[in-house]
Amino acid sequence: MGSTQDLPKWQKGQRVEATVQECVPDGSLIVSFSGQLLRVQNQTLEKFYIGQRVQLEVVSGEPLSFRLSRRRTERGPGLDVSV
Repeated sequence: MGSTQDLPKWQKGQRVEATVQECVPDGSLIVSFSGQLLRVQNQTLEKFYIGQRVQLEVVSGEPLSFRLSRRRTERGPGLDVSV
């Protein structure tokens, strides 16, 4: 798995598309960004599945932190996914 140093420098508010590669029993997820794999902590009650495409919004570049970006047609509060 790559380190966060190998990833592009994302800016707050930028949106990134990722694909869920693995759902780990502890609730974390392995997601891929253009071939790079990251383990992210799912801080939501939402269930994800392998192959699911998710759009993440960058909350912070240092430390790297994302929020799940919901589509406009979906309702509910934003969901947090942090590295």
